[in-house]
Amino acid sequence: MRKGSRGEYKHTPEAREKIRQAKLAEKNPNWLGEKASTQAGRERAQRLYAPRPCEVCANPKSERHHKDGNTQNNAATNIAFLCRKHHMEADGRLKALIQMARANRPTERDAFGRFIGNE
Repeated sequence: MRKGSRGEYKHTPEAREKIRQAKLAEKNPNWLGEKASTQAGRERAQRLYAPRPCEVCANPKSERHHKDGNTQNNAATNIAFLCRKHHMEADGRLKALIQMARANRPTERDAFGRFIGNE
């Protein structure tokens, strides 16, 4: 330890790094491992992987997609960068959204040709 400019003691950069390494992952007392929430797995992926363009259409706005559906698995081989449309397509959410929209679409028209809503 060394003294700082105001007389307080400070760790050297090497000591700070050693302390940081001692508290990483499983060594941290707050580490949950596999018991972490789904959201925690997504947040880990965001910290681990910087955003890149969509792998399908090169859209610069992309999301991290867990190929196996397990958000705890943040291995580089399990992460794909996809835009919102392709992410929903990969998860099967796009097809479900389209089917739901078609089922709720109004089919009747009034005298002026406008759709009458399904109330």
